[in-house]
Amino acid sequence: MTSKNRTKIDFNLDGLNEIVKEMGGKYVTRVGILGQDGARSGDDALGNAEIGLVHLFGSVSRNIPARDFLRFPLEFKSKEFLKGIKSGFSGHFFEKGEYKKVHELMGIKAENIVQDAFASGGFGHWPELAQSTAERKGSSAILIDSAQLRRSITSDVVNASEVK
Repeated sequence: MTSKNRTKIDFNLDGLNEIVKEMGGKYVTRVGILGQDGARSGDDALGNAEIGLVHLFGSVSRNIPARDFLRFPLEFKSKEFLKGIKSGFSGHFFEKGEYKKVHELMGIKAENIVQDAFASGGFGHWPELAQSTAERKGSSAILIDSAQLRRSITSDVVNASEVK
């Protein structure tokens, strides 16, 4: 996926800006459907990024409610997320000034939170599936059909100068 095909979504996690500032702002942790993880196997005309956008924002024309699987889980678990940055294993790297490693660990923690959201129906906050959808797919699991979207969530760390 080229940079002109990217959708950037920013949100505020109270306290994260201060931690990033303390680390010098040299690196950025990205979490989402990155690079080759946007491809899907099978006959799907849409990639994971396009399918993800439909689910993030919903689709009035297709009667699909918004089920935010990126921003909401991280905001919902923000205290847990922030607490872990300066403590435990990542705290060791934080104290040593190994900020790229801290960013990598932040990405892994964020990925885990997003996976927990998939497993729990957005921690119980996502709208239930329509009965017809559950019957068609043979399951009432929300946002999990082939699990390709769920598996496409990854993270990486880049230099802040690379992010526009």
